[in-house]
Amino acid sequence: MIQLIRNEVEKFKILTLAERPDLADQIDGLFAASWPEFMRHDQVADEYFLYLEQLFPQFQFFLLEEGGKVIAAGNVIPFYWDGTPEGLPSGWDDVLIRGWRNTIEVGSQTPRLPFPLLLIPPSVDRESASEWLRP
Repeated sequence: MIQLIRNEVEKFKILTLAERPDLADQIDGLFAASWPEFMRHDQVADEYFLYLEQLFPQFQFFLLEEGGKVIAAGNVIPFYWDGTPEGLPSGWDDVLIRGWRNTIEVGSQTPRLPFPLLLIPPSVDRESASEWLRP
């Protein structure tokens, strides 16, 4: 049983966009197909989301099946938080802006410590997922 699971897991690789920038179009297509319609018309997402790939490719990750197809992807952005309740971001859009500003204004892709990471909800190719998530 363990060998069977290991064989299945070995069919996939978790990579970052920094490691495989050539797959950016596949990742973008996956997000376009799986994100809710309203997210495709959000002002903050429209203005800042593309910077995730440009400024933080090491934090954009995806699951690649052995055939070379991207079947899941997630976005992460580091941002500065001072650790106080008052300093908490007001939402995911505030985090996106903070991460971008830290990079542009401070000139660093790693914010001053302490910093958390925000995982923006991942996208999954439903057709592929049904194949590897079935019992």
